[in-house]
Amino acid sequence: MRFGVKISVFGLGYVGAVSAGCLASLGHEVIGVDPAAAKVELTNRGKSPVVEAGLEQLMSDAVREGRRARVGSAPAPAAAAAGGGTPAGR
Repeated sequence: MRFGVKISVFGLGYVGAVSAGCLASLGHEVIGVDPAAAKVELTNRGKSPVVEAGLEQLMSDAVREGRRARVGSAPAPAAAAAGGGTPAGR
């Protein structure tokens, strides 16, 4: 199956997880990179590491359709997006 662009997303917190889910839902192959093993494990099972309406369904669909992958080091993507930490108390 042919996908859109291969995109790496660095950080699977609120910004990165939502970006990864949305990009995968648009047909792109998304490679999530995060130092937190728990976040990676959740996303590899099609679960969301953050609470966001509809995100778990996007992630589940992406894993089932082969558009979601995680690697230990980032490959050379056609595009990359970085998600920063959400400020505490916001």
